[in-house]
Amino acid sequence: MTASVETHTSHGGTDSDARPVFVTEPRLLGLPASAWPRILAPIAIGVFSLALWEFAVRWNGIPAYILPGPLLIGQTLVSDWATLSGSLWITLKITFMALAAAVIVGVTLAVLFTQSKWL
Repeated sequence: MTASVETHTSHGGTDSDARPVFVTEPRLLGLPASAWPRILAPIAIGVFSLALWEFAVRWNGIPAYILPGPLLIGQTLVSDWATLSGSLWITLKITFMALAAAVIVGVTLAVLFTQSKWL
């Protein structure tokens, strides 16, 4: 929580009588108001980009087999999920096996290079 401290006196006395008053930044849905532009800007750019893509595909009459629009991609993803989920699982397994192999080879090479007297 971002807060600043100001001191006020209750009766206009000296500063030694001052009590701290905490002034907090306004919050919206549990987040500081200053955080919302950092959250909403990427979302707005993403939505704008998808809308521009869909508009460009429709306006130019680009066939779906050359460049499908994002709406068609989403519809196909939902309607063919049974087929695509099996392919997704295979792709994820291959990806993580390749990542594990790369980590093992990379760490092994790093250890060898640090232990080498010539490098």
